[in-house]
Order: sequence, then C-alpha cells, then structure tokens
Amino acid sequence: DRHVESSGEVEELVGLPAIGSIPLLRGKAHEESAAAESYQVLRTNLGFLAVESTFQVLTVTSGEAGEGKTSVTEGLGRAAVRAGQSVGRRRSCGRRRTAGSRSSSISAAA
Repeated sequence: DRHVESSGEVEELVGLPAIGSIPLLRGKAHEESAAAESYQVLRTNLGFLAVESTFQVLTVTSGEAGEGKTSVTEGLGRAAVRAGQSVGRRRSCGRRRTAGSRSSSISAAA
C-alpha cells in the first residue's frame, strides 16, 4: 500500500512540514465549504514561505491522474484573487504522448 493517510506521514516521507490540508469533496461544494477556508490557509502559509523572497510560479503536480491537481489549483487561485493577487493558470499534461496545454485566468467568482 503506497497511500499516505496523514500529513504526519507526508512530513516523514519528504522531510518537510505540510503547509496545508484540503478536505476531499465531490462536486461544486468547494466555495461554500471548509475547503474554501483550507485553500485560504494554504495561500497564507505559502505567503509565509515566501517572506524572504517572492515567487511568481507555483507548480501543482502529482504522480497520478485524478488526485486533485485541478481542484487545488483553482481553489488556491480563488483564495489568491480574493486576497488581491493576480493569478494565471497554465495546464500541461506530461503523461500523454502529445503534451496539451491551456492557459486561463481565475477570477474570484469562478
């Protein structure tokens, strides 16, 4: 079993602290749920990490399809827009023989 069950396990495996935890939800409940608050916490914690130097690019990745990369990217983007930050998104797929990419922006109402 290669699944990780807790943030403590993640910290142990990678040797770094977890900076956020997003509850697993299905459907469009993210905006009106605990997930929205979790994305805000993640955005804030990323800001604390960038105190010494600001970063302009954040990559959200995983080893398999369907693990929530798009949901995390959109939720984090919405939290950043609500905080007054400018956000763009570029999606690329390295798993397919022909890499496709799309660019879009994320708005607070999205």
